[in-house]
Amino acid sequence: MDVLHEQLLRAWRIHESKNFALIDGVKQKGLECTLSTRGGRTVGQQLVHVQNVRLMMLENMRKDLAKLAKLERAQGHDKKLLRKGFRTSGKAIEKLIEETPDGKVKVFKGGLVTFIAYLIAHESHHRGGIVLTLKQCKQPLSKDVYWKIWGWSKGE
Repeated sequence: MDVLHEQLLRAWRIHESKNFALIDGVKQKGLECTLSTRGGRTVGQQLVHVQNVRLMMLENMRKDLAKLAKLERAQGHDKKLLRKGFRTSGKAIEKLIEETPDGKVKVFKGGLVTFIAYLIAHESHHRGGIVLTLKQCKQPLSKDVYWKIWGWSKGE
């Protein structure tokens, strides 16, 4: 694997560790929080959405990597299922990075690096929304979890 692929894989793994810090850090009651007044997603359902977007993208690019169970909205309140879903889809994304030496991926202009940047941006957007929702619902994350989410330079 060349240096660029190694760096991309490292960036993905660090990003993924932030998702797990969030999942582990949110209280059970926090998973059920929402700021929506019209039936929008709870915190847990936002995490389900992130997982299912990964699967949708993999399905379009590499069907062999997308043979994973889609999560349903109601499963967003089960940390064990969320962790399992993120772990398996995260490993599938790692495999995509490792097995795409030319950087070309189907159905995503800009190639592998742009695709991984998209996933990180999309998921970080939702992490930010989740943090805001938790604060507004008086279910904030601990300071330790906040630092884990932002500890990129340490490679956590």
